Amino acid sequence: MTIDIDKRIGARIRELRTLEGFNQKQLAAAIGVTFQQLHKYERGTNRISASRLHLLACAMGVSVSYFTDDQPQVNAAHQRPRLMLELSRHFCAMSGHQQDAMMRMARVITDSPAVPA
Repeated sequence: MTIDIDKRIGARIRELRTLEGFNQKQLAAAIGVTFQQLHKYERGTNRISASRLHLLACAMGVSVSYFTDDQPQVNAAHQRPRLMLELSRHFCAMSGHQQDAMMRMARVITDSPAVPA
């Protein structure tokens, strides 16, 4: 049971770190640990203390419950970077021709009036 929660908390740390655009060194420095230690937290190899988790939550602008809840509440400020990151990953995986087509499509969409849902 404890191993499962350590891994789940670690996965949430990594996910949020990635969403916020931090690398391991940056986030580790913000919470006063080495990047190797942060890596161990993210993998669930080492258990993170409550005080360190609180520090991490403060640094990332979320509540501690974000890391422990079954369904963490993602506020709008965190949703947009997640979508942008996903879009960026897909865009980078495209060929140059596909990227050009996507840019043309984006320009058409943003220049046209919104269509009611």
